[in-house]
Amino acid sequence: LSEFKKFKWLLQSRYFQRGLPQIPRSRLEREDRAEMVDLMVERYGQQSVEVIREVLTDMNRTDLDQRLSETSLRLRGNWASIIEGEQNIR
Repeated sequence: LSEFKKFKWLLQSRYFQRGLPQIPRSRLEREDRAEMVDLMVERYGQQSVEVIREVLTDMNRTDLDQRLSETSLRLRGNWASIIEGEQNIR
């Protein structure tokens, strides 16, 4: 079982546990990594990051979980700077 297939399988169970609408299995099977991210963000917004981190932990990929956490914090900081800059302009 490839890591990406394992990720998709665990993702389905994680959304079920959280009571979120599931992405149809047929759609999961045909999406590549980039399309998968777009689909998850479109459907679940910020919760996507939380669920991805849980799945990565289930997969024992704490290295990827850590990278995602660092990236997420950096992006939040960038957005905060942008918003703060816009407020100073007004």
